[in-house]
Amino acid sequence: MAPRDDTTLMRSYSRLKLRFRIWADTRKEPRDIRRRQAERFEDIVSFARDESEFYGSLYEHLPESLDDLDDVPPVTKSELMANFDGWVTDPEVERDELEAFVSDPSNRAEKYLGRYLAWRSSGTSGEPGLFLHDQYAITVYDLLNAIRGQGNQFLAELPPSDRMAAVVATGGNYATETQMERIRQKSPLHARKCRIYTVDQPTEELVAKLNEYRPGIIMGYPSAVRLLAEQHRSGRLLADPDVVVVFGERLTARSRRQISDAFECAITNLYGASEFTTIALECPSGNLHPNVDWVRLEPVDDEYEPVEYGEPSSSVLLTNLANRVQPIIRYDMGDSISLHPPNCDCGSSLPVLSIKGRSGGILRFAAGQSEEVTVLPRSIEAAVDSDESIGRFQLIQTAEDELTVRFDVRTDADRNAVWSDVRERLQAKLRELGANGVEVVRSDRPPGADSDSEKFQLVQSRVA
Repeated sequence: MAPRDDTTLMRSYSRLKLRFRIWADTRKEPRDIRRRQAERFEDIVSFARDESEFYGSLYEHLPESLDDLDDVPPVTKSELMANFDGWVTDPEVERDELEAFVSDPSNRAEKYLGRYLAWRSSGTSGEPGLFLHDQYAITVYDLLNAIRGQGNQFLAELPPSDRMAAVVATGGNYATETQMERIRQKSPLHARKCRIYTVDQPTEELVAKLNEYRPGIIMGYPSAVRLLAEQHRSGRLLADPDVVVVFGERLTARSRRQISDAFECAITNLYGASEFTTIALECPSGNLHPNVDWVRLEPVDDEYEPVEYGEPSSSVLLTNLANRVQPIIRYDMGDSISLHPPNCDCGSSLPVLSIKGRSGGILRFAAGQSEEVTVLPRSIEAAVDSDESIGRFQLIQTAEDELTVRFDVRTDADRNAVWSDVRERLQAKLRELGANGVEVVRSDRPPGADSDSEKFQLVQSRVA
């Protein structure tokens, strides 16, 4: 295969045309949107079969003309990562080189090979991943935010209306960190009005920085924003935002209420992933609407059979209909969702999405007789996620002074040596956050849900 030029689609289909198409499709009838999705799905399957060695092998038994698109076999992150070099469609992409690229913080928001945005993710499954997005896909994500974001335009291409603070995981070239840095690099004005604050710091330090900056917009994971709401309610956080935007974890009704009561401001919820950053956007009526003309979502049971409208799924299969450098087709996301027919007060023709998925719990460790230290899930995930010898992992608070680690290792890794490194990094991070007396314990149990009915949680607390 010859190296593909990721600007080819953008030259043949201008940004202006793409903007109009997304705007126009927003107003289409549901049947027209479904037809658009089916056309793009068939196109991406055909492209992947021809241009990706992995998919070419996987689809070799399929007929040339697919009468039933559900015959296309699902894939998992483990499968794709194990076949990385054969998965991507650009032969100039090399996994080792890409690993080095995303491991260098100075490359944040830089384009790999000068043409692809790249980031890493552990995701809800605890399985590390590397993701590339070409210029066409990036433009689609930006325009979806700008056109359908119901006030979230500052996330895409328009200047921020106020000082914005993003409280996210940093240092690993994660998707949100990369996209926020893209906004900062647009102009000196954007750099001044948009700041990134890592969740990987003690709460009092984060609060002090936000008190100095006084953002009018706060963005972050629900667990992080809920912690800030607690700090605001206690009088320690003086920042009083007009808008709060949450993403990356499931926003529960309780968390929404706590955040809303504390800040007394508008809350907007986004649903995205490293595989497709703009899966669903919240409308003024408070419902999430998935962009199903650009991302195909299939709620399925444990046997990959479809579930009915309104029924919670065991997982969801995602197909990115825009990205071609790294085709993601019927990809097992692991999230539990429900899809509902278009019937929203906002008038959208898009379905309504509800998520069970990942909920980020705040860990609270004892720090003296009457004190406690709060630790956000994302602040300790990175201590494990950065180790390339680790496969899946899970962090569970099992006591006020104990953190249990479940983990898998790569086949060629020394499990005891990996554990020694992980334990040392976790203890160092917990000490840095003020949780000095926490014991990090190794579990022989593999990562996973604890019962047939419970979803996998990457970080969780079992302490009341």
